[in-house]
Amino acid sequence: MIVQQIDTTVRCDNGSNNNNDNNNKNKNNNKNTKKRISHQEERPPTNDTSNPSTSSNKKPKLRSSNNTFKDDTNDAHLYDYTYSLIHNEDILKIGTHNVQSFHNKVKQQQILNTIDTLNIDIFGISETNLTDKHVKHVARSLDKSYDYFFSAGERRLGCGVGIIINKSISQHVFNSFGYKGRFVYIDLQMKNKTKLRIFQIYL
Repeated sequence: MIVQQIDTTVRCDNGSNNNNDNNNKNKNNNKNTKKRISHQEERPPTNDTSNPSTSSNKKPKLRSSNNTFKDDTNDAHLYDYTYSLIHNEDILKIGTHNVQSFHNKVKQQQILNTIDTLNIDIFGISETNLTDKHVKHVARSLDKSYDYFFSAGERRLGCGVGIIINKSISQHVFNSFGYKGRFVYIDLQMKNKTKLRIFQIYL
């Protein structure tokens, strides 16, 4: 009987010791978790740029500084370059424009003023909306410093083409042809017997 009592006390002591050990472990674990949470709260938020999915979606901001890219040519240089081209007599200057009716005298004068200002040698116009009768009348009233080659269509609207050429160049024209207000061309023979054909087309 005495031996049995000793065994039971030993077992009880062992059980209590195990419970104490488990309680100590739980306390230590709780302390460790509290420390981790406190450390995480103290850490300042950082921007994680290592994630390629988020960084690739972000657009780079453009810097608003005076060091932006600019062309080497400034306004003054562009003006000088354009001016030199306009007034270069060795360059044949050709232009074209859809006038959308050539009946208005104000528009006629504006076009001729533009040709004169830019020193354009040959200028094509389309959609003049001129008939054969109008062509003869308009050609008589226009500036005599230019020669005019028109092609009128059967309809008044949506057709008609023409070429306005400076007198200094028109002396080289040896042939011209137009077809139903859809196209007109002129043939020129320049220096060194160089031949040139210029079309004005409106389809």
